[in-house]
Amino acid sequence: MRPIRRRIILGASAAAALSVMPGAARSQVWPSRPLRIVIGFPPGATSDILARTIAEKLSSILGQPVIVEHKPGASTTLASQFVAKSAPDGYTWFINLALHYQNQLLYKNLPYDIFKDFANVTDICRSPVMLIVNANNPARTVKEFIEWGKGRKLSYASWGNGSTGHLLGHLFAMQNGLDATHIAYKGGAPAVTDVVGGQVDSIIIDLGSTRTQITSGRMRALGLFLDKRMPQLPEVPTMEEAGIKGMNIAGFYGMYGPAGTPREVVARMSAEVQKILKLPDVVQRFNEFAFIPGGSDPETFAKMVRTEYNRWEPIVKSVGVQLEL
Repeated sequence: MRPIRRRIILGASAAAALSVMPGAARSQVWPSRPLRIVIGFPPGATSDILARTIAEKLSSILGQPVIVEHKPGASTTLASQFVAKSAPDGYTWFINLALHYQNQLLYKNLPYDIFKDFANVTDICRSPVMLIVNANNPARTVKEFIEWGKGRKLSYASWGNGSTGHLLGHLFAMQNGLDATHIAYKGGAPAVTDVVGGQVDSIIIDLGSTRTQITSGRMRALGLFLDKRMPQLPEVPTMEEAGIKGMNIAGFYGMYGPAGTPREVVARMSAEVQKILKLPDVVQRFNEFAFIPGGSDPETFAKMVRTEYNRWEPIVKSVGVQLEL
């Protein structure tokens, strides 16, 4: 009877140990099937490049396929809502730019809350933006563009309502006495195409979306919204150097999951992405697009999101933009 009794006791002890360690048990088997990274833009966008770079590396590390899933529209709110309502099982992730926290300020009727419905994973990179015109514009500097634009009915493109390009374009026009109409597109690629073609006067967007057009001479970058020049385009001055104050505003791309995703899974994903951001080939690829690599733990990243939200709040209020879904 003694061996049987011992087996019963050992079995009960093991069951008790598992019952108090559900997170540990889950983390040992995760991931056991394919994962997906959702983005709110169509293929070819800057976020698509970032997501595919991360997905490719994660697939090798985790031993499971990592699929990039596109859900464009409504300034990434469609993708955000999809992720917020997805099962918090560690198989759905989200990469978004500054729209993640800007939308919280711009829309009163969002069907989600970024502080309640998402798990913060890590910051991926900062992506500086520039004021860019097409090659036929006579302006060679920011000041010349302002002088050329005064007394005209200007237009500026962006990759969506409420985007950084939209808000900065509105703020730039307002501070410099320009009459400029915002033209929203579903992504950066069609917006850039129309600026190159002369249908729109200017755009504020990242180098990754315009590098080919700038190096080929079809577009001209006038000023950078950053505190120092980019080594990729050292001839482009910062807005401060161009005489425009208060325009050092560069948001970041971040990675998120649905709220309730097990903490140990979020921590593992954060740690793996942080390692990926330090890989030489990833650093080189980021450098080609002027991405400034990030990489922080979930707690630090959560504070960054709150800080960025607080920084953009007075900007959104000063611009006076309010959007409806």
